[in-house]
Amino acid sequence: MRRPDIRTLRRPSRPRLRVVRALDFIEKELAQPLGLHEGARHLGANPAYLARIFRRETGISVVQYVVRRKMALAAERLVRTSLSIKEIAASLGYKSPLYFSRRFRATMGLAPSEYALRMSR
Repeated sequence: MRRPDIRTLRRPSRPRLRVVRALDFIEKELAQPLGLHEGARHLGANPAYLARIFRRETGISVVQYVVRRKMALAAERLVRTSLSIKEIAASLGYKSPLYFSRRFRATMGLAPSEYALRMSR
């Protein structure tokens, strides 16, 4: 998933700058369990306010964005590394490989093992 680019904006507004800071925080903390409240706490913002401006600027919720970024990174690791599904899940902050696999399938349309097999051909 491509990240919104602040450089395309002429004069970034305060809410847009907050969203950019949230995106930076998410990228740095992808290995942790992340959600709206962690991002809001980091930015010193109200969670409802962050949710509203994030959706307005990106078109998706904070949680959807985090899951999509984690699954994109997982897909890359499945193809480019020899890490196990359990190791990839743990590296992205998922305690349960089963839950990770369910989220991966829901996002990518294939189980992690199927995805790795198809993409490595």
